[in-house]
Amino acid sequence: MNRAIAIAPVRKRIVVQASPARAFEVFTAGIDRWWPKGHGIGTAPVRESSIEPFVGGRWYTRCEDDTDVVVGHVRVWQPAERFIVS
Repeated sequence: MNRAIAIAPVRKRIVVQASPARAFEVFTAGIDRWWPKGHGIGTAPVRESSIEPFVGGRWYTRCEDDTDVVVGHVRVWQPAERFIVS
């Protein structure tokens, strides 16, 4: 029997001393600089993390065995304002 499970959205707010545009850029384009390499869902260790900067783009990790593992997809992309990933 299959059951659907509803999961509450994850919301986190952090105040930083940067413009919204700079904070957005560091968080998205710079994800590989801050995302922990030990937090991946693939079978091999994470080599790098990326977010493709457009609606429908992938949030993915490239693993040390050269495989790409899709973590989610970009649902909303509004630079300097917000973005939503699945």
